[in-house]
Amino acid sequence: MRRYMVTGLGLLLGLAVTWAGDDTGTALPATQPASTQAVEEDSTGSTGIAKLTTRLIGLLDEGMKSADVEARKQAIQTSGPKYAPAGPEWIAFFKRAFKDESPVVRGRAILKLYNLWVDVPMEDLPRKFTGFHDGQMIDRDNPKLIAELIEQCGKGDAAGGYAAYVLGLLRAKEAIPVLKALGRDQNIFARYTAGRALIASGAADDGRAILESLIAEQISVQDQIAKGQISPVDEKGYPRTQPSYVVHASRTLITLGPKDRETGLRHLVRLMWYLEKGPERADFGVVQEALAAVTGKQFDSAEEAQAWLDKIFPERPPTAATQSRD
Repeated sequence: MRRYMVTGLGLLLGLAVTWAGDDTGTALPATQPASTQAVEEDSTGSTGIAKLTTRLIGLLDEGMKSADVEARKQAIQTSGPKYAPAGPEWIAFFKRAFKDESPVVRGRAILKLYNLWVDVPMEDLPRKFTGFHDGQMIDRDNPKLIAELIEQCGKGDAAGGYAAYVLGLLRAKEAIPVLKALGRDQNIFARYTAGRALIASGAADDGRAILESLIAEQISVQDQIAKGQISPVDEKGYPRTQPSYVVHASRTLITLGPKDRETGLRHLVRLMWYLEKGPERADFGVVQEALAAVTGKQFDSAEEAQAWLDKIFPERPPTAATQSRD
């Protein structure tokens, strides 16, 4: 696991060098490792990783002084962990961007924390920021904001999902009925953001049910593909499944508590079985990466992941996913 963390840090250090050097003219420290190999040699264990993280965030802070909004936006979007829990230094870095002069940069920082499953208290949210995309301007001083978002959410589809994302940030309990309805939308993004928003708004059981339904639907399609009952693509040539949503929904469940953690891990391992022999190895790698991030272990096969899972949770029988490995 440490090898993957170090490699990622090395790549990010390279990006931070570009921002800190090109955008601000700041000279690099003489002790800065020049390559991933050098980074690995410069770090041993968690202490080395912590030092590298501190150094990286320092470089990113320099990059955030750039006058170029796009450069600051990219600094936010491409840094930090992916599926692993965000440490306090990363959370503090992204929250510092809440004070950026650009609402787009502020919005990217909020979205980054959302994608790291970090709850942001209402009092920490800026008064103005962009939502899920740069064109969605959110003004918390607008007295009609919640009503407008609820109306948009009620229209469904991706636009409804964009509204649901912000309603979740704002913990809008008055939006719970429309979020429940959005959880039945045909658009998978809308369903996912509705589930997340319901959890954030205090309706965790409803949000959990939506995410579980999303996962079950996707796994069912994977099963039909594995059995040769349907093709991997539809009549228009589009993939029938979107494994990344299973990963994100499962990762969300993992944050909810011990029982949900087990459930989320089982979903990830089950998906791993289906993807292992599938045509898209990149999707297998996404699940592999997510499991490594939340378990601290790198599983090279679904069988290896399943063995670990059944050892950690021996009171329950192996999941039905083991039946799909043949």
